[in-house]
Amino acid sequence: MNGVYRLLQLVNTAIGAVTPGAAIPLGVQNKAVETVPNCQNTFTATTTANNVVYIKEAGLYKVTYTAYLTVGAAGDIIVNLQVNGVTVQTATVTVAAAGTYLITFTYITSTYNYLPANAPLAVNVQLGTTSAALTGGSSVMQFERTYVN
Repeated sequence: MNGVYRLLQLVNTAIGAVTPGAAIPLGVQNKAVETVPNCQNTFTATTTANNVVYIKEAGLYKVTYTAYLTVGAAGDIIVNLQVNGVTVQTATVTVAAAGTYLITFTYITSTYNYLPANAPLAVNVQLGTTSAALTGGSSVMQFERTYVN
């Protein structure tokens, strides 16, 4: 996937088994609001192997991740949002039994501190290294460019 967007949404309806410390697959492009005439809040993005989104323009981005994750045993489900390989936000749910549980978070990231020297900005989601292993699930990840200077 490669294009110019105002909003980009990736969906994974069949997250398979994920071991602690591994990337959680983001899935495939489900929704994209393309550029419109005279709209400055657009950005270019690409994905590789359904695990990383590369943002290629400076700006302020709202990243929302919502997932129903399934675990086979009690423990903590830990999900890390990473920007350029560094964890910038962590969501944790402590569960008492095997089952499917909701994890969601919103994060605002500014690419002004990263681009153009470190272009592109890489965003991915990782299962925490001490998390319970996933046996399945589904997720939606959405990127929206909220401000352009």
